[in-house]
Amino acid sequence: MNKMLKPYKEEKPVITINKIRSILSELGIFVSEKFIQDGDYFTCRIVIANDNLMEFDIGTNGKGTSIEYSMASGYAESVK
Repeated sequence: MNKMLKPYKEEKPVITINKIRSILSELGIFVSEKFIQDGDYFTCRIVIANDNLMEFDIGTNGKGTSIEYSMASGYAESVK
């Protein structure tokens, strides 16, 4: 039996990343981004970097099959 894959992403990852970066910027929220690659998979950590907030490590994690997908995942988690 052939399984048909359905597209489920509404936007390309770079569009999602830029939209959310813009929203955070308008709110005065600055972030830092860290990446790790493990074989074919990528993870990222998006952390609030405003003033003294960085020391609290407030942020979200993302994962995906590319840096872009992991970032889109991490940024999307930040606005849920």
